[in-house]
Amino acid sequence: MPTAAEASVGAAVTRTPRGYVTAMSLTGDEIDVVEAVKADHRTIRALFATITTALPGDRGRVWPDLLSSLAVHEVAEEIVVFPALRMIEQGEPAIEARLAEQQQAAELLSAMEDMDPGSDQFAAALGELEAAVLAHARAEEEEILPAIVRFDDTLDRTSLGSRYETAKLRAPTHPHPHAPHTPPGNVLGGPVLHFMDRLRDRLG
Repeated sequence: MPTAAEASVGAAVTRTPRGYVTAMSLTGDEIDVVEAVKADHRTIRALFATITTALPGDRGRVWPDLLSSLAVHEVAEEIVVFPALRMIEQGEPAIEARLAEQQQAAELLSAMEDMDPGSDQFAAALGELEAAVLAHARAEEEEILPAIVRFDDTLDRTSLGSRYETAKLRAPTHPHPHAPHTPPGNVLGGPVLHFMDRLRDRLG
C-alpha cells in the first residue's frame, strides 16, 4: 500500500532509501537530462503539496523524503548540469545565481533538521523553503534547461541524463552547506558524505 507521499509523486518516480529517483535510473533506460531535471521538479512540487497540507503530526512522515529528494537533486545538478554548461561557456550568470540559491536552501534545510516537524517553527521555515525552492525550479526551467536545449548539437543530453541519475544514486541524502558545491570537491567528497548519510539514516 503506497504512502501518501508515494501516491503524490506518481509512477514516474521510484522511492529508494535515498529518496525519490526517476524510474528510468533504476531500469537502465535512456533519459534526457532535461526531462530528468523536470521530473525531479515535479516530484519535489508534489512532496511540498503533500507536506504543506498534512496535519502537523503527519509532517514527519513526508519530511525525510522531501529532505533527501532536495539534497540529491541539488548535488546531481552541481556535479553534472552546471559543469556541462560551463564547459561550453554558457549561462554563467544564471549558474552562479542558482548555486547561491542552492546554498541558501542547504543552510535552511540543515537548520530544519533540528526542528520538530510538528512545530510552528518548522511550519514557518517550510513555507520559506517552499517559496524559495519553487522559484529556483522555475528559474532553472526558464534559463538553465533552455540553454541545454539550444546547444543540443554540442551536449549529449542522453549521456548527461545517465550521469545525472548516477550522481543522484551516489549523492548525500542530507544537506551539507559547508561542503564544496563545484567540481572537483563535490565529486570527490560526495561518496564519503553519501556513506556517512546512509549510516546516519540507518541509525535513525
